[in-house]
Amino acid sequence: MVVIYTADVVRGTTKDQLDAGALKIQMDTAFLSDLSGDEIYCRLSSKLQQGQPFDDTDCMQFMIAPLTYQTREAKQEAVHKAYELSNLINDAAVYNF
Repeated sequence: MVVIYTADVVRGTTKDQLDAGALKIQMDTAFLSDLSGDEIYCRLSSKLQQGQPFDDTDCMQFMIAPLTYQTREAKQEAVHKAYELSNLINDAAVYNF
């Protein structure tokens, strides 16, 4: 099982295993606090302005970037930035048609 934690959960505050007696679940964890939303937006914006297509990683990072911020206000601002950036996206830029 893979668990993805938003940026308000940091490494060292979670457990990788759930022990429910007869059932043990081992999880691989991914912490969005390890990513910089600002760097993601800057890189993706630059890519779009240069007319370069998004790859699969770019698309995934675009979707999760707002969750890389810790506070509610920062997440809301990031959603606004994502909306503004989405205005630069067209099918050809994202899917490399």
